[in-house]
Amino acid sequence: MNPESDQPTTSRNGFTVIELMVVIAVAAILASVLLPALAGSRTQSALAVCLENQRQFARAWTMFGADHIDYMPSASTANATNENLFAWRITPGNLPSGPVTVPSGQTAAQFYDRFGFQRGALYPYINNANIIHCPADLRGLQTSGSGAPVWCSYSMVDNMNGAVAPSPPTLDYRVHKTIDVRHPSDRIVMNEESGARTDTRPAPNGSTVFELLGTFVPFKLGTGSGGDAPDPNANPKFSVMASGGTTGWFDSPAAFNNNGATFSFCDGHAEFHRWQDAATLQLAAKPTTLFPALSFSSATNDLTWLYSHIATPLWP
Repeated sequence: MNPESDQPTTSRNGFTVIELMVVIAVAAILASVLLPALAGSRTQSALAVCLENQRQFARAWTMFGADHIDYMPSASTANATNENLFAWRITPGNLPSGPVTVPSGQTAAQFYDRFGFQRGALYPYINNANIIHCPADLRGLQTSGSGAPVWCSYSMVDNMNGAVAPSPPTLDYRVHKTIDVRHPSDRIVMNEESGARTDTRPAPNGSTVFELLGTFVPFKLGTGSGGDAPDPNANPKFSVMASGGTTGWFDSPAAFNNNGATFSFCDGHAEFHRWQDAATLQLAAKPTTLFPALSFSSATNDLTWLYSHIATPLWP
């Protein structure tokens, strides 16, 4: 007889309390290590998509000019075609007509923003209406005004054949043809904007869609009637308008991507720029309709960078 066969046997059906605590502690440590890395990966992925959107905008912008005797598409979002002003997109409130039924699963802002882009000057060169939204722009999950979500993440700089025309003899701070831009690799076409959504005209289905009002106007206009531009010869540089008026943040910037924004340029490339001034980030987080939203002295680093990349007749 095997004496070992007479020994009682025991079995375990689970973990001890100490073992469970060890497993939980290890899981917590792994989560603390992996979750920030996953969040960072999502941020980088959204930024990569946004930069590719901007590259497509830039390429479409250059192709439009090549097909239209160097005229730029208009930064305006109105349904205007006079003076070779073909709006890059048409906002819902400016659509002359359109479907009156919004497809299931889409908000009116999503549907009509895409629809208006498809009727704008850039769409024939892109054929993808989804690029008007940056995946890092979470305002579509939030609300604006009475509760309508926002969707389009991008605006074109008003200086690029924009809508804010000055009254003569005030200097026209805009440029209208691609050949007017002498430093295309340094001049912005499109940017992200987190401005207050104050355009509340009804969409074709009668609903109110909260939209950016027109173009991205990058600086406080001078003492004239809508014209002028920051003076590159001022001290500090760009701190005043050529007419003597002050400069400052006018339309609010965006900081959807890691405290910065993406920009497309006249030569076809795109860049990410991280804001340096705390006041700029505060404005991006809480846009305002007060003009100027910030003085030049409140955000000198960011405004100097921005104005250095905006094409004007004084700084082409």
